[in-house]
Amino acid sequence: MFLTSSLIFNGFINKVYYKKCMEKTAFIQFFGDSPFYRVLDFFIDNFGLDFSKSEVARATKVSRMTLNLFWDSLLVKKGIVIKTKKIGKMILYRLNTNSEIVKKFREMDFILSKALYEKPKQVLVPA
Repeated sequence: MFLTSSLIFNGFINKVYYKKCMEKTAFIQFFGDSPFYRVLDFFIDNFGLDFSKSEVARATKVSRMTLNLFWDSLLVKKGIVIKTKKIGKMILYRLNTNSEIVKKFREMDFILSKALYEKPKQVLVPA
């Protein structure tokens, strides 16, 4: 799922999108429904777009306190997300698509999604 400008109104994302966003994706089903993986999945699904910490917390239903526990140590310092803009006091972040870690997570997300939604092939066993 990707955000489009039609879903964003005055800096807030449509509430219907939030509901869709929180459906269990293949990525979440495989890695587990932890706050870190929810945030990572959100950024992977919306790569190329900028978000503030508050928008990420709201969209993933992770509290700001929990988000702050791993934001700097796991996301920013490891190069998974990068700062892109500063608007007043608000800092916007984006998925770092140049990072090797991110490339592997995106590849894994694609493989898991494909495996989840593909119909299993029939295997013929000789009698």
